[in-house]
Amino acid sequence: MLIETLRGHGYSRVDDRAFEKPGVIVDLGCNGWDWGSVFLGRKRYIGADPFAQQRDDAELFNGVVGARNMPIEISTENDKSSIMSEVKTSRVVPTSMVTWRVFCSNFAIDRVAVLKMNIEGAEYELIDSMTLEDFSKIDQLAISFHDWMIPQWKVKTERAIAKLERFGFGVQKIDDRYGWHLAIRNP
Repeated sequence: MLIETLRGHGYSRVDDRAFEKPGVIVDLGCNGWDWGSVFLGRKRYIGADPFAQQRDDAELFNGVVGARNMPIEISTENDKSSIMSEVKTSRVVPTSMVTWRVFCSNFAIDRVAVLKMNIEGAEYELIDSMTLEDFSKIDQLAISFHDWMIPQWKVKTERAIAKLERFGFGVQKIDDRYGWHLAIRNP
């Protein structure tokens, strides 16, 4: 059964088996910590965002999980930020990017109940960089594909969905406005 991780926001839906499945909740783009509020205090919760503030009931990587290990510059304005050159904002902040594998190693993650990605277009390179072994540890992915911002990215969304399906996930669109999709590992 699908539940809203943030009451009243349909884009935040995941399968409720997230509470029974082993593994942590990983929130990439956790600034504000609202998306997964239903999990805080109930499951180990790890967020990654260069602008988020540490919470007592969660762990935080103040950086970006992406396709490479390197220092990067992220542009930001109010509540919008991006490492993608197509998305322009007014202020640039230095931070670091680590790969999914380095992130998992740093936080001793071996199983993921839900991986949420709202990373402003960087989801494409991250998914491209992940292997079958990486995905085998994940039960669900809640992803905001940003082709709603940049229509030319539609082909990237289709490629990412095809990869998820090849690696054993059923993928459904759960919100049109902001391109949210839910990928659930097939039995």
